Amino acid sequence: DLAVARGVDAIDQMLINRLKTQQGELTALGHPEYGSRHHQLIGEPNVERTRNLIKLYILEALSHEPRLEKVLDCTVTPDPSDPSAVRIVISAKIIEREEPRNLVVPFSLEL
Repeated sequence: DLAVARGVDAIDQMLINRLKTQQGELTALGHPEYGSRHHQLIGEPNVERTRNLIKLYILEALSHEPRLEKVLDCTVTPDPSDPSAVRIVISAKIIEREEPRNLVVPFSLEL
């Protein structure tokens, strides 16, 4: 049931794992910078200030990813179907790949 992710699947896995991991969670394994701080915003209201902080923390987390050439775009918008959730849309240029990778990551601010 386990397989090695390759190609686009590996790229998606790399980005998603970095964003799903809380920064500091892997400190004991020698990776204190790995992960994102946007999890600290759970419980905050879904307002522009919170969404701007989410974007800042996402960009900060992705800046530590050595396989990422650059983030082309990152938007954080309210999820129209859930008032306590946002949609994080990322377009990123991966090293040694022609096409940018686009990813939509849902995130709930609900406790």
